Amino acid sequence: MSSRPEAPRKSAKASFDTLYDRPHPARYFSALRPLEYNIPAYAQPVIESCVSALAELRRKSKITLLDLCSGYGVNGGLLKYDVSMDELYELYDDRGAKPNLAQRISQDREFLENRQRTDRDIVVVGQDIALNALNYAQSVGFVDATIKANLERRHLRGNEARLVSEVDLVTVTGGLSYIGSATFERVLSAVRQPPWILFFPLQHKPVYEIRDMIGSFGLDIEDAPRPVPQRRFKDERERRAILAETKQDATAPRDWPFGSYLEAKLCLARPAADIRALPLRRLLSDAFDAGSHGAESAA
Repeated sequence: MSSRPEAPRKSAKASFDTLYDRPHPARYFSALRPLEYNIPAYAQPVIESCVSALAELRRKSKITLLDLCSGYGVNGGLLKYDVSMDELYELYDDRGAKPNLAQRISQDREFLENRQRTDRDIVVVGQDIALNALNYAQSVGFVDATIKANLERRHLRGNEARLVSEVDLVTVTGGLSYIGSATFERVLSAVRQPPWILFFPLQHKPVYEIRDMIGSFGLDIEDAPRPVPQRRFKDERERRAILAETKQDATAPRDWPFGSYLEAKLCLARPAADIRALPLRRLLSDAFDAGSHGAESAA
């Protein structure tokens, strides 16, 4: 374990926790839409490229993905359906009169069924502590199975461990403010074959313990050369608070411009043999040549 201190869990970053575990994601996404929360869209072409590469390298027809801190399952939804973040924001628009919860979920499911992709065989497992959010994700088909567990505090149990044992790819796009090295240790201890791990730590938050834990399982980490925007600052107060927090942290990077956006670093952990077979730069190039969503900034 590293002797370097992990970033403190308490953060100056604005919290949306009160909206994160409702039976329907409308209020959560209505709050995030003005802030241009778009990191799932930036991550999506990379996730797709990882899935394709893993299928080829491992000669598997079905890839299993574990999405940590998956919430309402958007990462899985973008992967399993021909739908964009903008379309999901429209679907979840919370303005005006709406039907009751059951009707609304039924409408969401009907919309998504018409957009379902059939060009890949993938199993998405969503992990979170937010039961309502997980239930929504499974009800509309964004995830195929769920793990409702705080893996910072307890080990995987029974069927949870069985699900994780099959995992090929682990993703976490917005949850590294809430989980740490304990979660990664429990996941990596349960898998049969070393997975790839795609994670997006905030640019101003060092995650040394997580990186060291991943490395202790024989995975090497590559960092994309440029960050991607996670979302706009909620307000000037949040921007100033994060600026102040970073000035107090001597380990934080000094090249972050503190513009209008929180930014995240794209990191991919893999076995060394897989990196030799497909270096990150080439994987990103393949992702953004074939993909979209404006994610070229990470390449």
